[in-house]
Amino acid sequence: MLQKKIIFEGIYMIFDFFLLEAALKPKSRIY
Repeated sequence: MLQKKIIFEGIYMIFDFFLLEAALKPKSRIY
């Protein structure tokens, strides 16, 4: 149960990072 929560939080952190990158640099998206 604890491992699932940690993995979920990690995915959320990565998702937030990509959202931030897209918001800051919308024109320099390579992916």
